[in-house]
Amino acid sequence: DWAPYGQSVGDTKEMDDYLRNIGPYDNFNVMHTHAYHGKREEDLKQYLGFETLKGPAIQAGNIYNVYEEVKKWNRLSADSLHPWVVCLDEIGPASKGALPDKYSPMHDTIRKEVLWGNLMAGGAGVEWYFGYRYPHNDLNCEDWRSRGNLWNITRYALEFFRNHLPFHEMNNMDDIITSNDDYCLGKEGEVYAVYLKEGGTTAIELPPGHTYKTSWYNPRKGGELKEGRILEVSRNTPVSIGEPPADKGKDWVCLIEKQ
Repeated sequence: DWAPYGQSVGDTKEMDDYLRNIGPYDNFNVMHTHAYHGKREEDLKQYLGFETLKGPAIQAGNIYNVYEEVKKWNRLSADSLHPWVVCLDEIGPASKGALPDKYSPMHDTIRKEVLWGNLMAGGAGVEWYFGYRYPHNDLNCEDWRSRGNLWNITRYALEFFRNHLPFHEMNNMDDIITSNDDYCLGKEGEVYAVYLKEGGTTAIELPPGHTYKTSWYNPRKGGELKEGRILEVSRNTPVSIGEPPADKGKDWVCLIEKQ
């Protein structure tokens, strides 16, 4: 019956209730989790259905688990009849986190696995932790420009979601695309976003009897949508979304909208 860092589950729930009652603002409370999968699972399941807690702030020791973890806690919390807002907190390994631009100018791995992984799984966003073995780390950072590219890359993702998606009405829909490693978020029959981690293409199964328009968004540069294909869907079989307009080995987002 022990939660992370020495508090019992009962103590943590009482503390959460207390903070909620005395807080002057209508903020939601989340709980920072254990870094490692097994312990995190053991801890968090004890809070499913607890109404005061609004969600976890997941500490991800292994960033390659982010997408599946966020999907899982969205599903389990919905099943408990108290859906969570699933945020992402510190990412591992602790020595690296989000590196300065000098060492990873485009932040390829965390852009794909963490930022877009969280959002496309239906998550609420990420906090960027600065690893301790690099300059401007989490304990001594005085220069936020050390990660200027990362702030822009994060902004590009937010602009896509805010400008083009009714994301609060969308759910993860990986089962309707044919590729195994890509991400799909959709509002059935209306709008879909497919994130291709390594470019290329995939096929998607859409409700028949409609015409759909595809557009392409560059998660590395942001900007305007680029024109894609028109999909005439007449039966329940997967149809190819086509390929990105440029940089075909890089990650792209395909926006699919019913016409």
